[in-house]
Amino acid sequence: MTKGVLIKKTLFDTIISELSCLDYEKGGILGQKVRGQIDEFFLDALPKSASISSYTPDIDVLEKTINSVWKHRGITFCGFVHSHINTSYASQADIDFIRRFCKVNCLDEFMLGIVNSKSGTFHLYSISNQLVKELSVLSE
Repeated sequence: MTKGVLIKKTLFDTIISELSCLDYEKGGILGQKVRGQIDEFFLDALPKSASISSYTPDIDVLEKTINSVWKHRGITFCGFVHSHINTSYASQADIDFIRRFCKVNCLDEFMLGIVNSKSGTFHLYSISNQLVKELSVLSE
């Protein structure tokens, strides 16, 4: 992973707008055509569960998007993103989830984005078994 990730301004604004909800956590997936940038976002509009402190994605819908829609368009699934009500920092539960996901899917690292739904602040991380690195987001 690179230290900086490019996201088009319109896509960045869409992510912030879609995940800004003060009642419960929301989330989705990130995709890329080119390493070092995020080219796609898919909102998990009907998650399995969502509350003020947790978000459980609808894996079936997300897998269909990744394996059917994105695959045919040359888009690689590169990360998860979800909102937190009071912070834009990854929780230990978020980090543990990504590490389990990487282990099950034989990945060295994966991206996680967190949006503070009150302030619109966004942090993006590269998470591996050993490290959690915050990535700079470059918006064009």
